Amino acid sequence: MHGSLVALPAANIVGFNQGTRVFSDGVDLNRIMPGGRAGRGNLYAKSLFQKVLSTGIDYCVDLHTASTGRVNSLYVRADMKNPVTAKMAMLQNTQFTLHAVAAFDGRADTLRNAMMAIDVPTVTLEIGDPSVFNRALIREALPGIFNLMDHLSMFGEGSHAMTTVDDDENKLPNEARLCVKSVWMWTDHGGILKVVAEIGEKVHKGQRVAYIVDIFGVLVCNYYAPVSGYVIGKSVNPVVQAGDRIAHIGVEGTLDAFGLSVKALEDLDMLSEMEDDAVEEDETERQGNECC
Repeated sequence: MHGSLVALPAANIVGFNQGTRVFSDGVDLNRIMPGGRAGRGNLYAKSLFQKVLSTGIDYCVDLHTASTGRVNSLYVRADMKNPVTAKMAMLQNTQFTLHAVAAFDGRADTLRNAMMAIDVPTVTLEIGDPSVFNRALIREALPGIFNLMDHLSMFGEGSHAMTTVDDDENKLPNEARLCVKSVWMWTDHGGILKVVAEIGEKVHKGQRVAYIVDIFGVLVCNYYAPVSGYVIGKSVNPVVQAGDRIAHIGVEGTLDAFGLSVKALEDLDMLSEMEDDAVEEDETERQGNECC
């Protein structure tokens, strides 16, 4: 194999051992990257980022599941305005590709945004439900990782070919539905929640997605889709309060929205891009040395 595959099976070791998403001091590491000096979680995140993630990493795929009480489809979150991360997303083997701008303003943020801030192209791969090994989705997701490695010539002569483009213009070559934006639905009442829409289901604006009943089964309210799209995630926790999540709806679109085309992404060679960047960095360093 050419190059190195750096794998962190459990980034939050403390949380993993305790069976929780948060660190020992109650913070979510994926909201405080790249870490800091105040608090155990911040120190751990800073050490992880500085010693591993920001050292010699050229591309990053952040593997996730849904949070406790929610379930997800198999989807990749990427900044589709960035041709490199759009290409990385297209190489994945997912049900949906969700555009999510990577914007880092120096404050604590997600791992994806923190990595993008140091010019490491990063996508987030959401692989189903929390606290379970969903082997079906893992089998579906694994080829996407191999596709990326193969595109970077890590296996030598490539043997994996991307599928041809579908006649449906809203599908990428990997058959994923492209969602140009997404909308979360939220409760405004407490009670017992039932989300009737299924994961992956296409819903239409105004369609009933969920309802809440009180403890005696009396209907409190219905919830209707605010937009047409696909259910890429939803809540499965029946007990809710006002302000809890209901469903995550992805609104489909085309690459035209980002000034890209399928052919442009298929033709994009990330390995050549990386080599060109390395040459530019070497030239800048050489000129700097000459100035000294």
